Amino acid sequence: MDQRDFPGTLEVLAFGENGEMRLMGKRIVAGICLAALAACSAKVTDLRGPETAPGGAQSGGVPGAAAPGYSYSGEKYGRVTVQWSDELSADQDKADRLKQLYLHKAIVNHLLKHQLYDRTDDHSIAVMIDGFRFRSTANAILWGVMAGTDDLSGTVTLKDKDGAVLASFRVDTDYGLGGFGGGPADKRSGWLAGKFSELIATTILKPETVQQPAPAPAVDAGKDPP
Repeated sequence: MDQRDFPGTLEVLAFGENGEMRLMGKRIVAGICLAALAACSAKVTDLRGPETAPGGAQSGGVPGAAAPGYSYSGEKYGRVTVQWSDELSADQDKADRLKQLYLHKAIVNHLLKHQLYDRTDDHSIAVMIDGFRFRSTANAILWGVMAGTDDLSGTVTLKDKDGAVLASFRVDTDYGLGGFGGGPADKRSGWLAGKFSELIATTILKPETVQQPAPAPAVDAGKDPP
């Protein structure tokens, strides 16, 4: 028995193998794309208005209350300060890396882009960085997200001309790409600073886009909580 007994059999089998290879290739590409998307993320959380923000006029409110009590009213900001926690300052390597982010410059540039900056205005933005991780260049290039992610997180506080708190919120950014395209230090630091700054500007303009935590269910005083 040879191919003449079943004409076209080998061609069909070859087509089937090629089809499976093409399908596998598409799945691999899709997996790489999904991994790349998952490797980079950024979010704003814990938006609080003056009633609940730390240092606010009525800061005795419930922390993380669902109603932020803040909306944009055309303010422009002329002062931006960037600091980091004592813990980060004590780590000389992290402190040096943080300086190389040029976060202050990035924030001002994004405020300018969104017409939120006026150097003559006394409204201010205070940024306190309390979370930072930056992979070595070798690990980032060779291992990518398998070496973990680069992280930058902190609290942003908006204040009026008299120093009264208008709002505060948290910004968290993660970057996990690697290789020669995404692993060099300047690529990673530029993305972290840029995304962090972009979220500050967009949150000032559109605070309603921040997903607030659902309010805790009311508990009957006469019953034990579930």
